[in-house]
Amino acid sequence: MLDVLFASEKRKNMLLMLKDGPVEITSLLCGLNTSRQALLPQAKVLEETHLISKNGQSYELTSIGELILDRMLPAIGTVNVLEENVDYWGSHDLDFIPGYLLKRLEELDPCTIIEPDMYNIFELNEEFIETSKKSEYVNSFVSFLHPDHLQIFLDLMDRDIDASLIVSEKLFEKIREEYFEDFRELLSTDSVKLFIYKDKMDLVSFSINDHCSVMRLLTKSYEYDSKQLVCKGHKALEWGQELFEYYRKRSVPVTSFEK
Repeated sequence: MLDVLFASEKRKNMLLMLKDGPVEITSLLCGLNTSRQALLPQAKVLEETHLISKNGQSYELTSIGELILDRMLPAIGTVNVLEENVDYWGSHDLDFIPGYLLKRLEELDPCTIIEPDMYNIFELNEEFIETSKKSEYVNSFVSFLHPDHLQIFLDLMDRDIDASLIVSEKLFEKIREEYFEDFRELLSTDSVKLFIYKDKMDLVSFSINDHCSVMRLLTKSYEYDSKQLVCKGHKALEWGQELFEYYRKRSVPVTSFEK
């Protein structure tokens, strides 16, 4: 059965085209960019293993085919996320992702690795900054404070955009010592909320708004890496919000800000 499913790209793609219901042969030929002579032998293999059935000039999934495809889709999605950037995923620490979200990594498809040039190696993601200005919310958890972070959150405050920032315990102490007045202004409004995460934060940063999310991961040797993982799409944003909520629920809200 595994050979039937994965040994032929044409068979796999045919099953994927049938996931939403019956499809006529002419549409399959067009969608798969193939000929009738090339398609029919592959369709016969799927029929013989009871994964699809023919009804007139259309093919459709059988009950077994629907069951198998339901199990295939997460695996295919995970491979799609990993294979294009497998060296990146394989060389970075993923321990910060809770198990139930790691099992749903396919929901990040599509995502892109952005590698800033030498002159922008420490800069924040410009697309994220611009889309944040048009968002209803901006949520971040960070292990460092970028020089532009403060101004970004002040801009969000002026636009009355809901923003939440989770920081490590050490970073909170740095904020209180070096940026007390600025952050006191931020926290004077209901639109900006600050949280302290007291456990180990095993990543550089994660930020999400209405349009995209941006992650900066640590390498497996816990070294800083300037590469940015940018994810878009409805499922990816839902996944990102769940990740943020996981950390928010395990963080302590800052209710008073004093030296």
